Amino acid sequence: LTQLLEAYVSTNASPITDALAESALELLGDSLITAVTEKPDDTLLRSKISYASYISGVILANAGLGTVHGFASVIGGWFDIPHGIVCGTLLAGVTRESVNALILQDSTCTAIKKYSNAANLLVPLNPESGPEEGARRLIAILEEWTSRLKIPSLGRYGITDKDIDRIVRITGQKNNPVKLTDKQLGVILKERL
Repeated sequence: LTQLLEAYVSTNASPITDALAESALELLGDSLITAVTEKPDDTLLRSKISYASYISGVILANAGLGTVHGFASVIGGWFDIPHGIVCGTLLAGVTRESVNALILQDSTCTAIKKYSNAANLLVPLNPESGPEEGARRLIAILEEWTSRLKIPSLGRYGITDKDIDRIVRITGQKNNPVKLTDKQLGVILKERL
């Protein structure tokens, strides 16, 4: 999910990566929570997740990734923590801070529209909301899924307040649709300790 979403809103995204991301986000939204919480042996659900995972690799190779993976490369190099845990635990916070910063700059920008579309692909809602409302709904979906899937915090792997400044200093913003401040990066990390 992190790879799909980051590549979808990447500053290097293209119509081809967008189309692939949209198909995969829709299938992932239809299958991820059910497969993890209710039907782990359902091969159709697992096939949908496998397709989404494969597509995420294809599009990240072509569009690049964002701040979550900037964090993951630093944290993964210094701590014994699974890559998926870093990405999963930070996705909602990075998305929230990115959406908030983008709305302050231009609430009609392409990235806000993509965040909104991602929300509707993951959890369809009628009638359609405006882009800003849809982007905020994506944040709520990601926060709910982080909680529902019980994604562990960074603190569980030995990361403390003392580590935040050094992580923030060298975290890359990669292809994130907006450059976050050191303060915003620190808030994201502190929330997931």
